[in-house]
Amino acid sequence: MKNEKREKGKRLLDAMSLADEKYVHEAVPGAVRPKRKIPLRMMIIAATLCVVLIAGGLFLFMPFSDEPPEVDGYENSEYYEVIKALQTVTYRSENAGYANWFEKLFGGLLSNGMEDADNMASAPEEFAGAVMDGSTGSASDPGTYEEITDNQVQGVIEADRIKRSSTHIFYLDQKVLKAYAINGNESDLVGLYVFENTEGYFAEWEFYLSDDCKTVTVMIPYSVGRYDTGINIVSLDVTDPANITEKKTVTVTGNYLSSRLTNGTLLLLTRFSVRTNPDFDKEEQFLPQIDCGEGCESIAPEDIYMPDNVSNAMYTVVIKLDEDTLEVQGSNAFLSYSQEAYVSADNVYITRQYRDSKTENGIVTNQSVTEITRVEYSGDTLINRGAVTVEGYIKDQYSLDEKDGILRVITTTDIGRYRESYNGDNVSAELLQDAGTSASLYCIDITNWQTVAKVERFAPQGEIVRSVRFDGDHAYVCTAVQLTDPVFFFDLSDLSDITYKDTGTITGFSTSLINFGDGYLMGIGIGDSWNTLKIEIYVEGESGVESYCSYELENADYSTDYKSYYIDRKNGLVGIGVRADLESRYLLLRFDGYELKEVINTPLSGENDQKRAVYIDGYFYMFGTNDFQVAKINSN
Repeated sequence: MKNEKREKGKRLLDAMSLADEKYVHEAVPGAVRPKRKIPLRMMIIAATLCVVLIAGGLFLFMPFSDEPPEVDGYENSEYYEVIKALQTVTYRSENAGYANWFEKLFGGLLSNGMEDADNMASAPEEFAGAVMDGSTGSASDPGTYEEITDNQVQGVIEADRIKRSSTHIFYLDQKVLKAYAINGNESDLVGLYVFENTEGYFAEWEFYLSDDCKTVTVMIPYSVGRYDTGINIVSLDVTDPANITEKKTVTVTGNYLSSRLTNGTLLLLTRFSVRTNPDFDKEEQFLPQIDCGEGCESIAPEDIYMPDNVSNAMYTVVIKLDEDTLEVQGSNAFLSYSQEAYVSADNVYITRQYRDSKTENGIVTNQSVTEITRVEYSGDTLINRGAVTVEGYIKDQYSLDEKDGILRVITTTDIGRYRESYNGDNVSAELLQDAGTSASLYCIDITNWQTVAKVERFAPQGEIVRSVRFDGDHAYVCTAVQLTDPVFFFDLSDLSDITYKDTGTITGFSTSLINFGDGYLMGIGIGDSWNTLKIEIYVEGESGVESYCSYELENADYSTDYKSYYIDRKNGLVGIGVRADLESRYLLLRFDGYELKEVINTPLSGENDQKRAVYIDGYFYMFGTNDFQVAKINSN
């Protein structure tokens, strides 16, 4: 019996062994599931995954390197020194802005990203001119040249949007050159030339009229895409103003900075910016180029100058051309120069600003300095005559002047000075009292670059230079902070004994100072509020500079481009485009020796800096965007 029971039990266990383990476990809750053996293949896969994850983690969180790649592959290039200098200031890692791959790949999922927008103005490279049908009047003798622009240096002509002969006025209205016959209220548009397929940068367009009144030379800045910018220099034949035709075009890469015309020589000053991470196999990406109609050619390596401390990737380029043929007579490019330029009768002065820092006896001094390079252009070609460094930065071209071999310079000095102290690992800085801004005057012999005279920090601490005007042996300087200023008068007739006096504190400040003749100084600028235009007349008194009279226009803004003002010292006239009470207008004032009187205040369309005007034989001619007006005014 017992054997029979054992046999039945054995058969039951055998049957259960054939059942799924899952059901056995469910049938017997307390039962222990048998351990399964993990195949070797699965163990290898798991281990590999762990290694990959660890390596991936190390890769994702490994910091990016900011070191620029080597450029030794270009050591045989004639531009190798330029390439080395540019590599240090143009390189930007494609991973810039990210600490590692994890941040680059997944950072956008963790925060709201910002999209780049390319809002650059654009213009096609190709354009064509045309004389438009519908012009009225008839052709006549182009006449003799009459200067309108109030040039900084006598005999050194500046480009403008308006020029005239004795018989015609030429005005650049957006992308149209218009020619008007001078005939008072009966003046007619007798011809025009349209620069077709050209957009943008109209505010920077300007031109010259040749001394014989037969050639107009137009500076046309353009931009194509994100990086390609340039200037088309277009020569037009205006011998017959009713039939204007193109003579020649020269193209220079970069941005338009300034230009001058003197004795048949055209000086073009441009700014060329090197793109980030340029391809040094493509010269157009890192070298200024000139196209005279036979393809672009880079500035020669021997004509490129670099300072010891290249601080930026911008060139100032000086190009000398023949006005009539546009033949290039010389070109120089100055790397790391990108600020203001001044042109005298013989020299071009270009500038670059940077910060200079030094530590002495625990005191750290960090100040703005400006390097000024002189380029002589009066000979057959361009000659680099060296450089000098002055403290401070230069506001504009009117802050420099050359007279009798002496370069006079007005700067805004900007000095940070503090004392460092240490307490264990902590560093603190105590700002010293002599830090801040002021103004300085330097007089420098251009033959040896020696400073022969200077007046340092003559302005109240905290003020900056707002405007400067040199006039022979005199200099006028307006400095200001907020809406109060003094105007300084310097006597430079004896550089061993420079004297100066000022107005004391007055409301507002001048953005332009003008020698108005007969001992009067005119200031154009801001009044007692930021939206008040103030035009003021100053005279030199025994004890200081005195405000003689002024004119103010409230709720107005005005152009700060000096060339947009009409200055007529002989007739005591000053004209300026304004926007008053939200209306575009033109304002003409007359100074009669006692006060400034409003002669014309009339609507005139266009941007303030593009409006122009001229007084001729009792008539005042005003030009705006698609707007031309003539008003008869009394001569006194």
